[in-house]
Amino acid sequence: MKKIILPLVLLSLPNFALAQEPTPEPKKEITGEQLKQLGRFMLRGPIKKAEVTSARVTMANLAIAIDAFYEEYQALPLGSKATVDTTVTTVGKKGSPFMASLIGLKSAQDENPKQMSFFESKMAKQKKNGIDRFENGADLYDPWGNPYQVHLNYDYDDELRSPIGNEIIFERRALIWSTGPDGKSGTPETDKDNVYSWK
Repeated sequence: MKKIILPLVLLSLPNFALAQEPTPEPKKEITGEQLKQLGRFMLRGPIKKAEVTSARVTMANLAIAIDAFYEEYQALPLGSKATVDTTVTTVGKKGSPFMASLIGLKSAQDENPKQMSFFESKMAKQKKNGIDRFENGADLYDPWGNPYQVHLNYDYDDELRSPIGNEIIFERRALIWSTGPDGKSGTPETDKDNVYSWK
């Protein structure tokens, strides 16, 4: 009887390395100051948008007041003192004469003899975002504590040259703008955050 020899086949299974789970990093605690900074960062966008909206509403109301003043007196506020288009401000050393005319203060009786009030606004808080009235004057501040700039059509030709960019704007008695959070104007860099009534 013949012996049958069968070849021995060794099956080798591949060595599968067991996947090791990464070691979790230790948890870091957030400090109260970091939470405050994060909160400020997250709120800054909505707050800035609200401030811009507030400035736009005030400028629209100011434009309406200027038109109403013109309809009443057939002249613009401080029109007796200017014959060419001029920029005035809503804040002055002893109050803005422009604002005094619009709200009918006794100190502006030459400009507004009926002492009519054409403009109303909430009271400013810490000289921001509202009107600051005192005995013989008044100042109007934007949301960042700066005055509004008002370019008036004192030559009454129904066209105003924009003080920013030299564009001609038609059929407006006033162009109004805020210099924004940086309070500056005059260069492309500083004008980026300005808020305009005509744009």
